[in-house]
Amino acid sequence: MSHPYQSSEWIRVSVRDPQEVVADSNYLKNLYDGIQEAFVPWFENPTSSFAEMLRLQHEILVGGLEKTGTYAGFSRRAEVISQKISAIPGKFRHELYTEIYEEGWTAQIDVARQLKGFIPENLRPVRDKYMALLREQRLEEPKTDAEFVAFIQAHNLRTGRIVASAAGLPRDLWPLLEVYENFIRHTFSKHPDLVFFLDEMGRKMEQIRSLIQQGLGVEMIDLLSDFIHLGVNAHPFNIGNFSPIMAQANWLLAKIGLRGISHGNLDYRAFVVDHETFRNEYRVELRKENPSL
Repeated sequence: MSHPYQSSEWIRVSVRDPQEVVADSNYLKNLYDGIQEAFVPWFENPTSSFAEMLRLQHEILVGGLEKTGTYAGFSRRAEVISQKISAIPGKFRHELYTEIYEEGWTAQIDVARQLKGFIPENLRPVRDKYMALLREQRLEEPKTDAEFVAFIQAHNLRTGRIVASAAGLPRDLWPLLEVYENFIRHTFSKHPDLVFFLDEMGRKMEQIRSLIQQGLGVEMIDLLSDFIHLGVNAHPFNIGNFSPIMAQANWLLAKIGLRGISHGNLDYRAFVVDHETFRNEYRVELRKENPSL
């Protein structure tokens, strides 16, 4: 028996690359069910907070409507599905990890593999200065994540830190970026500060709802871009973060008669640019599918 997701264009594209086969056979079904059972009822008649809706959506993404499944977070990489790491359904990171670090989590974004060589313009001078330092000390930066972390620690290498704005949030919550030769290091907010991101995402959704109700849906694009940028940099869960956010965005685009877009490397770009730059990145991708915009 077929499932409604199979005829829904907006859900079909809510993956990193629609041309590849989804490794997790339940991924699209659960992603669709999470939107229909959690997001759509909340968007049309909100009776709870955005955060509580997102919690339920994540529970369905991970475990299905029966909430018995598991999700490894790599919907297109069959070789890692069997790994023991899986998403913890509906648990926000500040509920899972109570340690109060001096700084938040860090992630290494691979410039070649994940950013396809893209370096934001405002980061290039910092990168150039760092690479000059490498040449001066006759050092060669490793190209693998684990070796890179050990390398910068062993040589005490830290580049200048740049903040990337997040719409609606005070500067002390903005992501921190360090740019190296092969990686851009991204520092998330401290775990307790996640609540501020979730609250602001909820406010963005309220504004989007209002525009759609007024028949002004096409004017929501920058708000939707800011919402996605916040969601990526919030990183609410241990695994399964970008898919729920992009599915929400694609459902909203379909609601106003526009085609949705796939993940591509938008999440990695959202990690390394401010929200105003990301608006341009998002519009470029939208126009590929919606030339009239």
